[in-house]
Amino acid sequence: MTTTADAAEPAPDPARTWRDGQRFYISTLDPHLRSELVRIGAHWDDDRGAYWVGLAKRGRAEELIASARQARALAAARAAARAAQAEEARARVRARGLWLDIPHTRADARRRARDLGAVIDPTDPLRWAFPNGDARAEVAAMLDTPTQPGEVDHAAVAAAAGRTVIGDHRTDTMCLYGSMRAAQARGIADAMAGRRIVILGGVRHLVTGITAVNFIPVGEGHRIGAPHWDITYTAVPVAPTPAEQVEDAADADARADARTIGRLLRHAERATNPRWHPWSYVPPDEMAGMITAQELDQVVSRLILTRDGRVIWQGDQHEKDPIWQCKPPEPPQRLEGESRDPALATQVAEVLSDGPGMIQHDYMIYTVLVTGRDGHG
Repeated sequence: MTTTADAAEPAPDPARTWRDGQRFYISTLDPHLRSELVRIGAHWDDDRGAYWVGLAKRGRAEELIASARQARALAAARAAARAAQAEEARARVRARGLWLDIPHTRADARRRARDLGAVIDPTDPLRWAFPNGDARAEVAAMLDTPTQPGEVDHAAVAAAAGRTVIGDHRTDTMCLYGSMRAAQARGIADAMAGRRIVILGGVRHLVTGITAVNFIPVGEGHRIGAPHWDITYTAVPVAPTPAEQVEDAADADARADARTIGRLLRHAERATNPRWHPWSYVPPDEMAGMITAQELDQVVSRLILTRDGRVIWQGDQHEKDPIWQCKPPEPPQRLEGESRDPALATQVAEVLSDGPGMIQHDYMIYTVLVTGRDGHG
């Protein structure tokens, strides 16, 4: 049996450090650690592609690195535990010995087998193990009834999946560039015109002059004639289940919270009248909380509420394509403003009162940090 300890692999180190003279260098791609290093006043060395701090700040930088390592190790342990639990569940199903061969051309039967709790034999992708005889018999009956793409009863198949059809089906083709797995084909079953859908069919084939190539490096994926996968599928809109309605409501709440925070950040930018200025360091014990807006891997703005009622807005004017350069904007591109408006401070405090958390909406990630009197979150 696979244990969590056996499955866990050492988490990759988020940072590499070294000392050169009076400078302590930190090389990292961790976006949160990079943001924290900048917050304590780290500088960017373009030639070395790393941040550096003076020896006086080395201890503070090492504390941030230790915290990043701990967070990454915890995430790796949780992922390993989930993987071990999933493999144990699959092993229990395989031990029953209720096997059935399902051809790749019968995507409907393979999908139904997965819904019934069947798992694939890792040594033979055609063999499926079923948790009970009834599930195996149901899929075997499906295989005994050949279907042609033009003869699929979409409503009947959707009903067999326990869903209620609420609209007309649509057949379409999706192109995938790069290394593709079957799960990506199922990944399109998210929404059609804002509604849940059931995917039927699913004919995959590789379009390429060199059939052994199915991975395209970044930047070449949409080149005309480049190797890619074509997936033809039929989407049937269905009514959401109660669980999906809860998920949709949670997503709607998250979007509403993200819009509220986005409007607050824009309002604070105008209210603080920012100037070109390097970001000031606010000690955690003086901070009531902080709201960070991050786009992809770059912090674009921060809003800090101090315990004496000041609201500090800090913003970054990023270059157009900084992600490929792996460096932050130069100091002249930084903005900072401050306001003592009680109304603005109250608005920020209301957001902080909901507690710490992270909200992702489109390409933006909003992080709310609430600090205690001792400066710890």
